[in-house]
Amino acid sequence: MTPLTTLTTEPLNTPPSLHCPECDGLLRYVRSYMSGTRREQEQWDVFGCTITCDTFEYRHRTRRLRRMTADEVSAVRVRNS
Repeated sequence: MTPLTTLTTEPLNTPPSLHCPECDGLLRYVRSYMSGTRREQEQWDVFGCTITCDTFEYRHRTRRLRRMTADEVSAVRVRNS
């Protein structure tokens, strides 16, 4: 099976409420993308900080938040178009 990537604003798993690791401001949910086979779906949520203007990605499987690079942010925007 080939993994598929799907962008959505209505994901299966509810995005968590998170704070920016830089300024401790509340992060704003932007969208989610899911990838994998039908048996093993994985979800990532994209968040934006309204104070620092950074973009972050939360991976549900690992429960980790990380800053996205400018190239990654552009790739998600292109896929969403």
